[in-house]
Amino acid sequence: MRKIIVLSMISLDGVMQAPGGPEE
Repeated sequence: MRKIIVLSMISLDGVMQAPGGPEE
């Protein structure tokens, strides 16, 4: 269960950073 959460967090982070999210 934790692995899925961690993986989704990492993939979400990658998706947000890949297109150059305005958050950072």
